[in-house]
Amino acid sequence: MESVNPDNLKACGKPQNRISEYRIMLQAWRDASVVTHTGYIIGFPGDTYDSIMRDVERLKQEIPIEFVVFFMMTPLPGSQDHLDNHLKGVPMAKEMNDYDTTRPCAEHPKMSRDELMRAYRDAWKSFYSREHVETILKRRKDRRQKNIARDMIWFRSAVFVEGLYPFLFGIFRIKVRKRRSPKFPTESIPVYYCRRIWDIASWTVRMLLVFIEMRYLSFKVNLKKNNDYMDITITPEPRVEKTVLSKETSMP
Repeated sequence: MESVNPDNLKACGKPQNRISEYRIMLQAWRDASVVTHTGYIIGFPGDTYDSIMRDVERLKQEIPIEFVVFFMMTPLPGSQDHLDNHLKGVPMAKEMNDYDTTRPCAEHPKMSRDELMRAYRDAWKSFYSREHVETILKRRKDRRQKNIARDMIWFRSAVFVEGLYPFLFGIFRIKVRKRRSPKFPTESIPVYYCRRIWDIASWTVRMLLVFIEMRYLSFKVNLKKNNDYMDITITPEPRVEKTVLSKETSMP
């Protein structure tokens, strides 16, 4: 799922993707106990901070998905987008490591790079907020709920503890003193170990808080027995009955 904005679908050359069909398709998967995981691209030419956050709200309130990963629109070297930007003279990053789909690497017509990064971070924080995660758990009344709650610990830890894209996140980050990036000086032993001990202690506390919060949300949802929970996202779409005229039907 590239976007819930029709203009963005046209911009990426996929007008065949109709938003109205997403919900029907995803509801069918949900009825089959399938957990859905989709991607959303941020940074289309028509995007603004407000439009991105509106799209995120639509993802939360109208489309039955459990997990979303957000990507930064990236003109990968060798792609048509990169060539088009080059021919148009659009400023792009020279450092190849910047083309990792998690940070802006080209100038945007409506937003600065700082605004793009703010939209990117806030999209993650909004979708994986405590309130929305609780709603996601309420919507699942099948055996998949425990799996979703478990995986939410991973996603929310990446977002709120490390501030990383979940697939770049590890449970514990090993940081060797002498293997620091060449851009930064090697720290002295006292400075390194004091900072590292503080990092580990802070990380441990924050990870425990995420784990405890998810356990609490799971307990809270199951305690209320939300068998009758319903919202617009999981409300079945009305069937459209097609009238077929038989040969015997008299036409006026």
